Amino acid sequence: MVFGFSNVVATKYQLIWWFSISFILFLRLCDLAVWKLKSSKSLSSGLLGIQRYAIGCIATAIAWSLYVLIFYEHLNEIEIIFAIITMSLLAGGSSSVLAASRFTAISYSMILLLPISLMGLFAEQEHHNLLGIMGAAIASIILISCIRSSHFTLDAINQKNLNALLVKEMENEKNHVALANQELEVASSELNRVNINLEDEVKRRTDEIFQLSSLDPLTQLVNRKAFTASLEALIEQCC
Repeated sequence: MVFGFSNVVATKYQLIWWFSISFILFLRLCDLAVWKLKSSKSLSSGLLGIQRYAIGCIATAIAWSLYVLIFYEHLNEIEIIFAIITMSLLAGGSSSVLAASRFTAISYSMILLLPISLMGLFAEQEHHNLLGIMGAAIASIILISCIRSSHFTLDAINQKNLNALLVKEMENEKNHVALANQELEVASSELNRVNINLEDEVKRRTDEIFQLSSLDPLTQLVNRKAFTASLEALIEQCC
């Protein structure tokens, strides 16, 4: 807007504004590079980086609005229309780009559109009033769009966080089940070992009982009952 019109001579104050907003954009690019460098090295919440980004957005919107506030009286109709279109495009993009922060999205778009709309509404020229009405209408539409986009985006973020929490809980439950299965396998192995030992013990006790019932305790010879049973078994085999 400073250098884009052939009939406009860039004054000293316009150049100061141009260098100022260029400096703001340069600082934002540096902040973005620092944020990417830090986020690649450590996992952090990034809250401070988000706050710096929001401050940069609002500072940029204020710089754009200051251009209109300072130079409005020196702008012709084409420049005012161009300024409204430019700021409407910037504000329209904020409804989706900045939707994760409702305050930032609304602040950015309203700071861009309200000053130029109000100056057009209260201007003496009738065609400026029409441009102000158009700017106010665009501001209202973008305000509604910001609110709806922010509501949708925040719901999507909350749903994503909820899904991540559910996945984490499922992983924890899976780990608990795996641990319980391991404990059951250990207990099953211990039970099998006890059963084997019990069977051996039963067999040993059975042999001891058989020996006590078949041998004479004094002579350790086969007693009458065992002798009779063995004899009967031999007779049955012979027959």
